[in-house]
Amino acid sequence: MVYNKIAQFIYFCCIACLLTVRSLGQVIPADGSILHYNQVLFEYPVVKDAACYKLQVSVQLPGNRQEQPYDREHVDSSIVTILENLSYGTNYSWRVFAYDKSGNQIDKSADHSFSTIPSPWNADPILRTRIFKNDTVYHTEGLICIDYMKAAIDWKGNPVWFLTSANKELQTASSIRDLRMTDDGHITFLTERNIYECDLDGNILWTGPNDGQVSGDTSEFYHHCFSKLSNGNYMVLGSKYVFVKIPDQTDTSGYAQNPDLKFMNGEIYRKVEFGTIIEYDSCGKVYWSWDSQNYLHEKDLFYRRKLSDIPNVNAHLNSFDIDEKSGIVYAGFRNLNRVVIIDKKTGNVLNSIGARMPSGEARSGDGFFMMQHDSKLLANGNLAVFNNDVADEGVVSSIVSFTQPQTFYEASHIVWKLNCNFDTLTNGKSPKFGNIESLPNGHYLVCTGSLSRLIEVDDEKNLYWDCFTEVSYDRKVWQPFPTYRANFTSSLYPCYFSLVNVLASDTIQISNGRESTLRFKIVNEGSNADTYSIKVNDHTGQSVKEEEPIHLDAGKSAEVMIKINKREVNKRIIVNAHSTTGRKLSRQLTYIIN
Repeated sequence: MVYNKIAQFIYFCCIACLLTVRSLGQVIPADGSILHYNQVLFEYPVVKDAACYKLQVSVQLPGNRQEQPYDREHVDSSIVTILENLSYGTNYSWRVFAYDKSGNQIDKSADHSFSTIPSPWNADPILRTRIFKNDTVYHTEGLICIDYMKAAIDWKGNPVWFLTSANKELQTASSIRDLRMTDDGHITFLTERNIYECDLDGNILWTGPNDGQVSGDTSEFYHHCFSKLSNGNYMVLGSKYVFVKIPDQTDTSGYAQNPDLKFMNGEIYRKVEFGTIIEYDSCGKVYWSWDSQNYLHEKDLFYRRKLSDIPNVNAHLNSFDIDEKSGIVYAGFRNLNRVVIIDKKTGNVLNSIGARMPSGEARSGDGFFMMQHDSKLLANGNLAVFNNDVADEGVVSSIVSFTQPQTFYEASHIVWKLNCNFDTLTNGKSPKFGNIESLPNGHYLVCTGSLSRLIEVDDEKNLYWDCFTEVSYDRKVWQPFPTYRANFTSSLYPCYFSLVNVLASDTIQISNGRESTLRFKIVNEGSNADTYSIKVNDHTGQSVKEEEPIHLDAGKSAEVMIKINKREVNKRIIVNAHSTTGRKLSRQLTYIIN
């Protein structure tokens, strides 16, 4: 019985290794792949003594005829190449030549093939973007994920990736929200049913449990915002519904027809939506949660700003952000016109900004915003919201940035504001949706929600990029197509690396009978900086050495040299390199020590 358990353990460990360690002999894209993106990563096996590789790609016509002899070429010293702007609805063939230091061809790969799907933007209904301004000198490189369009576009408005899948759950989803590229190169989003993480090909990698552990109900009622954290966990907004006793002395006129009332023991109760924030680990277990019922006061829930108003007891959360280093969470209550600052460790609200209410909350910022979306921590440490301001028809929507109070008694103040009627292309009023985020160049990407407009601006309110999203239901008339949130990513491959032996052989002779040196190169092939751990084990798994982590900016490489002494003679030595960003992305090299 013990033996069987050990055998099972070894088997599952081997399967895990196959799933997490990428072979240096793999070919990407695999033959016969059907891609729904046109920014394509090519990877090919290492060729001994190769100093560089030449990738050739050609359009393939029916009958395997080529349009022209390999019309795109790229030479690289790496075994990974990324090509952009391939065509949709096209069959491709590709091959790789290897050359030594003298420029002599030493290897030629087999011909490989893949295809791209027809652009979903040409299906019914037809979608498109119109770019009114694109300052290529000042805006940063990268892509913009647009959730309602289920796509990522470049700064020219061209679609680079689409969310399509054979998964029936995604096919039947009426809307996609908060579409994001994760730091490790996956996609997260939510539908009206659940929260998901998938790979570039749309294969579902993780699904939320949605089991009511936090709400105490049959569902967590996920909504609005969902993201993957750098620790590999997932954070999402949820809701819970509780009947709350209406305080004594409350004027209940106008309540008679309300279906959310309950009468018990001569007292009136009202159903209230409280917001929750849930953090799951990779296994779907609740790692941390926050419940606004423990924070909100009934004085605020049943507060009437005007005598003619019926109290809006919808304590509706519609946004969150997190500073993972400090453990501070920022949450936005749309209907309470409030942003709260939460200490993740204790669950206590450290401060609050927004409309002043009878409880004393919010503590500062009265009049800053109304019925807002987003609660974003900017790169400069300030906070920002997309201020929909729907209550007054005479007021336009705006982007508002304000300081983050550092103490309980400190007040927030507005540092930057841009009204959305900055030109005559729209009326500036966006009743729904919207968000803002910092870009790597110090500018801001702003989604104006129901204005169907995405812009890039700086602190001086200079406009660098201006994009309208549109739809046609009859292939004749175009109309605005709203976006709930837009999120930036540096590319489809923010995290990727290669590991190559630079020695003449993988068999190492111990020089002078004492020691020798392993030499290999690690290349950051992704578009984001990354840090790599390097561990050396023998064939039994016994640790031989562990190197200091290596940090590399995008596109940079480092050669690593590791001394091996005579104690390792007649052993197989395995070098393991692991990305600290892409938690399942590892590479291996094997050496024989003689």
